[in-house]
Amino acid sequence: MGLDLAVLRSAIAVQIQGRVAREVNVYGGYLPDSPSPPAVLVAPDSSYLTFDDTLSRLELCTVHFRVRVVCPAGPSVDGQMVLDEFLSYGPTAQNSVIEALLADPTFGGAARSSTIESVQYEGRGVWGETAQTPVDVAAVVIEVNTRRNA
Repeated sequence: MGLDLAVLRSAIAVQIQGRVAREVNVYGGYLPDSPSPPAVLVAPDSSYLTFDDTLSRLELCTVHFRVRVVCPAGPSVDGQMVLDEFLSYGPTAQNSVIEALLADPTFGGAARSSTIESVQYEGRGVWGETAQTPVDVAAVVIEVNTRRNA
């Protein structure tokens, strides 16, 4: 199987985009300068790659992604409500990023398996360097397992 990080990121983004009913911009490749919220950004987590075998073979590798969910804050609590839609899960959660990630833990065969490690609220802040838009942000941290020879 090996590890192609660009293919893996893209597969995660395609799966999210195809399974979330609400209009959302999903960025799985490399992040543009000005992504438009509501947005889902597939980015490396701080412990990006962990190798579980000797470096001479690199048989097993665990990849950690931080799937950021960015919602325009809007008036009052609107951004938080939209954020809750994206982070809810279960049979009635049509806009769930979590359900989208759980739907196929191999992301169409790009990975051996994956799990959700945590969901973290990152707070309300501003987005963009020029036109600073208030946003609410949370992150779903996922662990993706790969194997060189499946």
